[in-house]
Amino acid sequence: MSIGSPFPESLRRGQDHAILDVSAPGFPPATHPAEPDLFSRQQAMPGHDQTRLEAAHIVVVGCGGLGSWMAVALARMGVRRLTLINPDVFDRSNAPRQYMLPNDLGAPKAHALARHVAGHMLNAGTVTGIAGGVPDALDLLRERPSGLLVGVDNNQARLAVAQYARDRGVPVAVAMLSADGRRAQALLQQRGGPCLSCLLPNLDPDQAAPCAAASMPSCLLIGAHAVSMLTACIMGGPNTPTWRETSLDGSTERVGAPAVRPDCPCQGDQP
Repeated sequence: MSIGSPFPESLRRGQDHAILDVSAPGFPPATHPAEPDLFSRQQAMPGHDQTRLEAAHIVVVGCGGLGSWMAVALARMGVRRLTLINPDVFDRSNAPRQYMLPNDLGAPKAHALARHVAGHMLNAGTVTGIAGGVPDALDLLRERPSGLLVGVDNNQARLAVAQYARDRGVPVAVAMLSADGRRAQALLQQRGGPCLSCLLPNLDPDQAAPCAAASMPSCLLIGAHAVSMLTACIMGGPNTPTWRETSLDGSTERVGAPAVRPDCPCQGDQP
């Protein structure tokens, strides 16, 4: 099982799922008034709004090679409220690309990752791990999220989260890897804009594991794009592409803002 967290935590039940809340104290305060602000470098970036980012509640669906590192990035950027969702437990094959330690073998991914990510939170806040799948785990959220990140290896979960976000009018960024693990796509679904099905109308909900291969470089590559898309949307920054396709070898580099597909079912259920 996972090593215990040095931070205060509590375990509760939500329907049939175990929910772990971990409280993070944040980074130590400055010791001298001349020290620069903790987030001064990212605040210097055009369109960055640290206040909006810190006030956001972001849900990360998937705690593997994509979701685990996206969660760390958000914690380091100053997000104070994170919820991590995953129904699986860690096994040995996860270690080369996912944020896990030896003592995490056999532990629920969402709980182990919540403990790890709490140590990366630069602001005081809470990381919640829900050991369950979607859409059921989404119904356990205590508040409407500011946005969602999806990093899972099955289309049914991707489509379920996209529907949840569309029903509530909140943004969601989806990160996906190709079967060979060398190409990747990221899509930002916003209220009133194109959805996941607009871009990929033939996405097979019964395809359980589209990305058969993956590595740290490919996971970090597309995870960075997905985090950038979602946080830019939450902060109300400059317009960014809502779709990006990229690759490790540079052979595929495309960006754009796909149009809404008129015959897509999403156009009939906008909030």
